[in-house]
Amino acid sequence: MRTQTEHSAKTLFVILMSILALCSYEAGAQTEPGKAEVKEHPGDAYPLDFCPVSGLKLAEVDKPAVVTHEGREIRFCCEGCAEEFKEKPDPYMAELAQAVIEKHKESYSIDKCVVSGEGLDSMGGAVEFVHANRLVRFCCEGCAHVFRKDPVKYMAKISAPKETVDQ
Repeated sequence: MRTQTEHSAKTLFVILMSILALCSYEAGAQTEPGKAEVKEHPGDAYPLDFCPVSGLKLAEVDKPAVVTHEGREIRFCCEGCAEEFKEKPDPYMAELAQAVIEKHKESYSIDKCVVSGEGLDSMGGAVEFVHANRLVRFCCEGCAHVFRKDPVKYMAKISAPKETVDQ
């Protein structure tokens, strides 16, 4: 006869294994070797509609190759372009950052620095930074440096309603 503790442990084990299996299934359903299904997140829309290496429209590609570089997703028309990017990413990252800024700047609704709470123009002009394909604006470079140490803390403010950020 099993003790209550043995029964609880076995039940917990079965639950954990079920969760693990579900997570593995979900991960397998989203990716195949070298490729990934692209999921959009509100506010994180991918800014380019073309491959940054070849210039080919991504809409013309069945499954774009997806690379995550420094926490940012980059989409390519093929694995060859993804490999070329990996060899020399800096120029492509600069192009991607500029596209993110252009796409999100007009709809950026926060008029205060997410780090200091000061107005974006209080130090002579907003500093623009791209984190995970999202535009983040600061009052100064010092605040951008603070942000880089704990971006999760400050990204929550960007996703929060404007009145929460203003407080």
